[in-house]
Amino acid sequence: MTSSPPSHPDSSLDAPSLDVTRLNLTRSSSGGTSGRGGGAGHASSFRSLKPLDLRSDESRSAAIPLGPEGAVFHGRLDNGVSYYVRRNGKPQNRAALALAIRVGSLVEQEEERGVAHILEHLAFSATRRYSNHDIVRFLESIGAEFGACQNAYTSADETVFELQLPVDKPELLPHAVSVLADFASDIRISSEDVEKERGAVMEEWRERRGAMGRMQDAHWQLLMKGSKYAERLPIGLESVIRGVPAATVRRFYHTWYHPANMAVVAVGDFPDAQAVIALLEEHFAPKLPLSPSSLPAVPEEPFQPHSDPRFSVFVEREAGGSAVMVSCKAAIHPMVTPADYRLYLVEELFQAALSHRLFLLSRRPDPPFYAAAATVEALVKSTRSFSLSASCQDKGTLKALEALWMEVARVQVHGISDRELAMARVQYLADIESAYVEREQTYSESLRDEYLQHFLRDEPSPGIEYEARLAKALLPGITAAEVAAVASNISPSNSCVVKIVEPRAQATVEAIRGVIDRVMQAKEATLLAAAAAAERMGEGEGEEAAGAVESGGEAGQEGEEVRDVEGEGAGAAAKEEGEASESKAELAEAVVGADAAAMPGTAAATAVATTAAVAAAAAAGGDGATVALIEPWTLDDIPESIVQTPPVPGEVQEQREYPGVGVTELRLSNGMRVAIKCTDFLDDQILISGYAYGGLSEVPYAQYHTAAMAQTIAGEVGIFGHPPAVMAELLAGKRVEVGGKLSSYMRVFSGECSPDDLETALQLVYQLFTCRITAEQKDVALIMQMTREAVRAQRRDPFTAFANRVREISYGSSYQFKPITEADLRRVDFKRACEYLERAFKDPTPFTVVIVGNTRLAAALPLIQQYLGGIPVPPPDDAMPRYERDSLTPLPFKFPDTLIREEVRRVMVEAQGSTQITFPLDIHAGPKVVEETMWVGFLTKLLETRIMQLLRFKHGQIYTVAASSFLGGARPSREGGVRGDLAVAFSCDPKSAWSLVDLSVAEMDRLQREGPSEEDVSTARELEQRAHEMGLQENGFWLDRVVRAYQTRLYDGNVDHSFQALEDIRLTLISQLSADSVRVMLTQLLPMPCSKQYTAVSLVPTQPLWRRLLSLPPKQHPGLTSESKALLAVLAAAAIGVVVWRCRPRH
Repeated sequence: MTSSPPSHPDSSLDAPSLDVTRLNLTRSSSGGTSGRGGGAGHASSFRSLKPLDLRSDESRSAAIPLGPEGAVFHGRLDNGVSYYVRRNGKPQNRAALALAIRVGSLVEQEEERGVAHILEHLAFSATRRYSNHDIVRFLESIGAEFGACQNAYTSADETVFELQLPVDKPELLPHAVSVLADFASDIRISSEDVEKERGAVMEEWRERRGAMGRMQDAHWQLLMKGSKYAERLPIGLESVIRGVPAATVRRFYHTWYHPANMAVVAVGDFPDAQAVIALLEEHFAPKLPLSPSSLPAVPEEPFQPHSDPRFSVFVEREAGGSAVMVSCKAAIHPMVTPADYRLYLVEELFQAALSHRLFLLSRRPDPPFYAAAATVEALVKSTRSFSLSASCQDKGTLKALEALWMEVARVQVHGISDRELAMARVQYLADIESAYVEREQTYSESLRDEYLQHFLRDEPSPGIEYEARLAKALLPGITAAEVAAVASNISPSNSCVVKIVEPRAQATVEAIRGVIDRVMQAKEATLLAAAAAAERMGEGEGEEAAGAVESGGEAGQEGEEVRDVEGEGAGAAAKEEGEASESKAELAEAVVGADAAAMPGTAAATAVATTAAVAAAAAAGGDGATVALIEPWTLDDIPESIVQTPPVPGEVQEQREYPGVGVTELRLSNGMRVAIKCTDFLDDQILISGYAYGGLSEVPYAQYHTAAMAQTIAGEVGIFGHPPAVMAELLAGKRVEVGGKLSSYMRVFSGECSPDDLETALQLVYQLFTCRITAEQKDVALIMQMTREAVRAQRRDPFTAFANRVREISYGSSYQFKPITEADLRRVDFKRACEYLERAFKDPTPFTVVIVGNTRLAAALPLIQQYLGGIPVPPPDDAMPRYERDSLTPLPFKFPDTLIREEVRRVMVEAQGSTQITFPLDIHAGPKVVEETMWVGFLTKLLETRIMQLLRFKHGQIYTVAASSFLGGARPSREGGVRGDLAVAFSCDPKSAWSLVDLSVAEMDRLQREGPSEEDVSTARELEQRAHEMGLQENGFWLDRVVRAYQTRLYDGNVDHSFQALEDIRLTLISQLSADSVRVMLTQLLPMPCSKQYTAVSLVPTQPLWRRLLSLPPKQHPGLTSESKALLAVLAAAAIGVVVWRCRPRH
């Protein structure tokens, strides 16, 4: 768990943030279709990769090897510790290490519940060689970040310690290995150590008691009911955390931290893997002598099936919305052979195909849910789950549940089409292609995690080349029938758990049972009707229909070639669709129509039979609805391309080279400026960012919320010329993502794609600028309903009320900083919202576009000219004005002049506390504005470290702390100063909040007077420098640097100059860092002393008024009888209604 970040507006002050996202509609999670983009020709190398030869039984049953062969070294030390070592150069001069112990909370006795997790905490507190969190100081001193859930985790089945560190100095790796060795056998567990760490563990426990944690815990206990897993949540029991003696923790440690239960993993930019193995032997062997007799048997908790379904309605009044979860559990079977991997692929294709259906269903008019997905996931070591989940309208959970279950039944009865199977195939294969293309650029952390799962879960890790060849061999032969058959795992009798979450009770267990019974009856009626209709239609067709019913789909095509799998998205899906015989297709066309005719083979026959049964029922005097038959799934036609008419390419009017930053700058004939930086950091990545000045700050109050909702509303309709459901198919098999965004001072679009999909990405940008966005009431009804429910959910959430109050205090009554309300939503004009977004992205002239990644200018230039240069320049009245950065309307906000300390009291289900301290930042106009702005980031990190050391490591009162700065409220002018704030946020026991505020503010004052220690400065410098080194190897880092070079007030028309000026300032700042320079900047940028001007807001739980009145002590009201108390409760409820009415916002 982590502490909530400080409550700041987004750095760009975007439109109001509400959790109304449904799905990312402009991206397929995979890539790999052939296109133009100018990458390094990697697509052809993947396509020429030969599939594994699996023609023999021996090859299909042979064990999947650990690999790549010769690259990973795996074995055991003499004392039983397993090891995995691999050289890997991404990132350069970095290593990812881990120590894994195959025990977690499952092995705890009742009096130990939570001890495994406490032990994880104690490891970083003290060992035989380190005291008082010196390990943390060591990690930070070498530039390795330390944070909550960042360096270790405890689950029911394992405990894992992780380190990411630089290895460019010879002493660093041995030191880090020695730390892991200390964790293995030398954690210090004194009474003082345990007592000191209780507060941090207790706060982590408290953080889990929020609405999300309560819902997760309740669902887990329902899922695992009857198993020990249900009673062994890793966080443990409050009573154990508060009172477990050190002796109990020591006993657990010495019992279970046995060498045979351990593995150490080291992946990184090492010069010699054998030297690393020798290092492991040196540090682990002496500490952990071989003693097999002392190895306790780790208890196994096998999968426990149940035939009776479990139903639950969980009422969580602080929930962010209503949701439905269906889980059908099954035993985990180890993946050992290619045959096992094939079963895995079948399940992956099933969840992809079903999830896509659910997505399409969510895009229909009056859908049953907002978003839904199907997954197959491991729950614990022995158990997995076939799951369905959906978020839905309040009071709509039963409707959502019925829709989820009906889609599974539809697959069970009618199967899936070849078009759906082809989409799932190309998406999966494209993911494999992307990984294969970047096989030499895989991050060490990812490889380390693979080897951890090999040790902990026996998951295969053969290397991406082997896996790619295996997938290419297996995917073509997987049939629609096999994929559809996976749906049989989702059944009320298959260890089924159904849970509904609602903020107010609407559904009941009886209603859940009734929904599932209705779907099962519909399924049975469909099967019987289809069989009867098939018999009437002829014995031949009847046999095929029966086959479809039994198998859940069609037989599919054997011997398909790999090239068919690698087709182009929806086009390839269309090619694979409809392989039925001509007579079958004609019959389907005649009885059912084109939709059934599009379904292949026996699936079409089932559809024919089903629809014929409906027709027969109608002829007999009934109708299909009464018969409750399940109709076949239908798919809409989709266009062949994103851009219907290719634009006339523009011209490059000017081209400049900037070798300092490595950028080629183009000025296109429509005025758009394009900067390209070609890199080789990742072979399958190109990033795009475009911006123009002028945003929401220019919008008057009366129109503000309409404009602020523009991207949400327009995104629901479709901003690329096609509805989102159509775009999802058009982008199938492509790794591309593009989106637009409105902020206070800018309009921004951004994207990411594979080099092969650069053309598609630029087509989306072209569509964004040229397509009309039109909407009708029916098109936006759902998104407005979602937004209204999100607003209501925020009112239920005490943490949102807290964050809103923090913003109100810090930024005053400025409407741009206020949360949106239902009254605001009623004033939103959806047609004008679409018009606003259209106008915002219509004129290409003021936009600067930066492209960074694996492309070549010669290959990218024609695409840029056609799709960016081809954007027409509209008449001035049709687009947003061309704003100058120095004349933008500033946001009106002012930090309070005096000290403010305030409590936000809210009724909570469970007592939790959250606190934020905010200080004003003031950077005065002058030549050092840019330098002082850079100082803010450095000071923020240093202060976070200091407050963490104070409140957690010294006083043991918090779990983690977050510090952040906000300068986004100031307009991006080249003149004037910059105003903002710096905030420190943490959660804690509500009773301790104000004492921790006082400690934090006193520390800030001390730092202003005395400055930090040189050790703190050195650590902060090292963290900054190491982060910079990592960034230099990332496309995202360079994209940000190039954009900043254009946007800085130092920009003089030459991006080399501004880039170098920023770098010179950064280097100067780093070189001048000292305790005294930090002290000076703290006094210069913050109030002096800090204690004279700040705001501190603390969230404090309180009881409902009626409960407080009922709990009044009798001695205060000697005549207060039970009847009087009841009357007081009624009056209190009435009073609450009055208070709520009087406190409503006025508009």
